[in-house]
Amino acid sequence: ERTPKIQVNEVNSPESHDEEYYEDEISPSSTSEKMDDNVAILNARNAAKKCFDEDETFIKKEAIAEFLGGIKPLNSRALKFYMGYFNFSNLKLDMAFRRLCEKLYIKGETQQVDRILEAFSKRYWE
Repeated sequence: ERTPKIQVNEVNSPESHDEEYYEDEISPSSTSEKMDDNVAILNARNAAKKCFDEDETFIKKEAIAEFLGGIKPLNSRALKFYMGYFNFSNLKLDMAFRRLCEKLYIKGETQQVDRILEAFSKRYWE
């Protein structure tokens, strides 16, 4: 499995993101770990933005769901940031899900789809 390369200096995150939603529950104890964690968060934000913008220099549109549904920390963090780009407020569940499906072609292994649906449901109920 190839993971797209991400440049930390290319970070473009939306202003509306709620930082609390994206913070990990475990905070690193050392400065080095905090720096590594900050880089990981920036990489995930960048990946989410590129996926949401359907930037094919980063990843093919057909592979976005597979990437976001991956099991690595980068994938799960990027999925949370990706879902943050959606505004599901005042939408019925079926309409919110349609909006997601208009943007993201959900295919892949069952576990990948499950992770995407779980992130969608968390975002929908926020």
